[in-house]
Amino acid sequence: MTDAAIREAIHDTLAEADRQAAAERQAVANKQMLPGVAPGGVVYRGNAQADVLSAAFDQAQIPSCLHSDGLKFQPTYIFFGLLALPFVAVAKLRGKCD
Repeated sequence: MTDAAIREAIHDTLAEADRQAAAERQAVANKQMLPGVAPGGVVYRGNAQADVLSAAFDQAQIPSCLHSDGLKFQPTYIFFGLLALPFVAVAKLRGKCD
């Protein structure tokens, strides 16, 4: 074996290691772009579970008093429309809306 052959083998080995490292970095970057994958490439939940969790948070969110769902947590009994207007103040006082 000559010095040139040894240098060529070392060069090929280092080049292959660089290509493999680049492929691993690309695989991690591609995995991070998928929904349901944390930045470290760890899968934290499936898409169906994420949808259920998002819906649960949306349902639990305290609504604004002046929007259409302002009385979501305040019962108005048999009153609707303008007759339910006093219940907006009651909901605000009880903390049922923002």
